[in-house]
Amino acid sequence: MHFRPEMLTLARESRGYTRTELARRAGYSHTTVSRIENGLVPLTENHVRALAVALDYPETFFSQRDTIWGLGSSFLFHRMRQSMGVNALRRIEAEVNIARIRIERLLRGLDYEYPNELVTYEVRTDGTPEQIARMVRAGWRLPAGPLANLTGAIEAAGGIVLRYPFGEHKVDGLSLWVTPTPPLFFLNDRAPGDRTRWTLAHELGHMVMHRNVYPEIEDEADRFASELLMPAAEIRGELRALTLAKAAALKVRWRVSIQALVRRAKDLGTITPGKYKSLCVQISRAGMRTNEPNPIEPEHPQNLAAILEVHRLEHEYDFDEISQLALASPEEFNRLMSPDRPTLRIVR
Repeated sequence: MHFRPEMLTLARESRGYTRTELARRAGYSHTTVSRIENGLVPLTENHVRALAVALDYPETFFSQRDTIWGLGSSFLFHRMRQSMGVNALRRIEAEVNIARIRIERLLRGLDYEYPNELVTYEVRTDGTPEQIARMVRAGWRLPAGPLANLTGAIEAAGGIVLRYPFGEHKVDGLSLWVTPTPPLFFLNDRAPGDRTRWTLAHELGHMVMHRNVYPEIEDEADRFASELLMPAAEIRGELRALTLAKAAALKVRWRVSIQALVRRAKDLGTITPGKYKSLCVQISRAGMRTNEPNPIEPEHPQNLAAILEVHRLEHEYDFDEISQLALASPEEFNRLMSPDRPTLRIVR
């Protein structure tokens, strides 16, 4: 087996271990682990076995040749609060890379088709973020008004959405698109439904508009998300004379947060800056920054479940074999990738 030191580092960081911690678990010195990660130690089968047991990855994991992408690349965008520490960022970066590797392995040998396509655009050349959002809705033939199921619309265009147990409340979501793997969207499974819909729309904005990183991309993704979820031509009239009570009712209809509706009203000019400030103060005093009324049920991704169903029903793999294919123990695979009922049509 060809051992890749980069995969050892990836595995270690995904567990949140320092080199010292891994050394203790594997029965080696810190210096030995450091030398292994830098490719300076010829490994025996016993070395690999000890590392695999310490990290709870199969030995074959360490021979994978996939490229590892960083959070700062143009391929991967993140919605995280600024106070997150470096170690937490590295753990999440490693987890997302490993999830991509697993999904790519699950997709090998499968042919699949979707009714829509995720088309990319260039901001300024093809239009503003708002215009691009309208083009996406038109291209996907989405009905006017609120989007009943944004997750379903993205998955109908070939994306794979995962409600992922990041275990870190500071992470809202991540997206990654590295061909040949389909576009991947990771959403914090602890976040409320209205927040995950906004995060998903924001990440979709990155997917369709941004192949390069520049300072304005976060603002552009927010503008895209706002128009995608709350089209100006359709919601403007409903945002006039806005109050918190009215926003709470509109939240149920549009499936976005009260805070997003208040901000949309300000941006569309249906309330004055003074009224916007007043509503923000009311939201804060009512404790709605973290706990809004009328919670929105999270949407349920289904494409990954369809892929697993093909392996289970057509290939006749049992759960242990599917987990092995995905380079995970059955327990970890069930914890990280336990999706819902499938709708994706696999072409046999």
